[in-house]
Amino acid sequence: MESYIVKLTETAKNDMYEIYYYIADRLLSPENAIGQYNRIADSILSLIFNISNCGDNCAKYILELAENRDIKVTLHHVMNFGSSFSLKVINDRRRKIITDPIEYLMLGHQYLRGGNNEREN
Repeated sequence: MESYIVKLTETAKNDMYEIYYYIADRLLSPENAIGQYNRIADSILSLIFNISNCGDNCAKYILELAENRDIKVTLHHVMNFGSSFSLKVINDRRRKIITDPIEYLMLGHQYLRGGNNEREN
């Protein structure tokens, strides 16, 4: 699987706000404006992010984001999520919910050392 780094620039953020304000103020439809804004934001968040690029520093933010919505990421190392977490691992078309750090470590070792890559149809 190819990985890409996606950065939301200030220009892109400003464009999203301008779209929102255009629909809300000019077209006088604030409900549609927030709906469109959320569809754009959801599309950005639905991209698969390689969170290994930011190391373990991202773990707490990933868990916070995942409290409000499902997010899909790819990892190329065993990230330290601490002792309290719940992850759905998708590898080799199998899905497994993991809440135990030891099980996560063992499964991560299996996939990272065993050469298995994430695949989902």
